[in-house]
Amino acid sequence: MGRVLKSPKWWGLTLLVIAGISACALLGRWQWDKALYGSGDLVNLGYGLQWWTFAAVVLYGWGRAVREVARPRARPGPDGKVGEPSLPRTLVVANRRPVPPADAEEDAELAAYNRYLARLHASTRA
Repeated sequence: MGRVLKSPKWWGLTLLVIAGISACALLGRWQWDKALYGSGDLVNLGYGLQWWTFAAVVLYGWGRAVREVARPRARPGPDGKVGEPSLPRTLVVANRRPVPPADAEEDAELAAYNRYLARLHASTRA
């Protein structure tokens, strides 16, 4: 856990969170001051509260991310028992599309087009 939180990725994320919270706090303070001392009204007061709420949401998200890395949840294994925490298995699904039924008329047209492409390819290779 300690190694993960000390990685450059987490340092970058932490600096981004600090910058985001600082920006939200400064914008909230600006809107608050404008509402109380400037030519603002209740709209500016609401925006001030809204910016501080954004800062709280960013801080909450960062805290949740750190908690997920620090204490991963134990997941049930294939036998249904909860054991060691494990990464979720990825689901691999083949990209299969249904094949439309072939008509004799479409096959002849497709075959003619394929012959044309083969001739074109042969002429460009020479």
